[in-house]
Amino acid sequence: MIPVAYRASKMDDVIRRYQRRSGDFTNLRDSFRRVAEIRVYKDFAEFETDTRPLFTRLEHAREPMLTPPHLVLSGGTEKDQGR
Repeated sequence: MIPVAYRASKMDDVIRRYQRRSGDFTNLRDSFRRVAEIRVYKDFAEFETDTRPLFTRLEHAREPMLTPPHLVLSGGTEKDQGR
């Protein structure tokens, strides 16, 4: 019964989306850092032109996703606290 419910929930797809989103945030963090270090010396118009695509990607990465049930989150917390 559980495998059927698991497949019906399409959890594998959700997990893959979370993994991709995590990679997106890491790449964006690095890109923003690089822009801050290299392009900060340009005038604002050039800086804005360089960062606009990054902000667009950031907005896309922040789009809502499935929120894990509280049971999943609280279980991990208790496990981490050694209860």
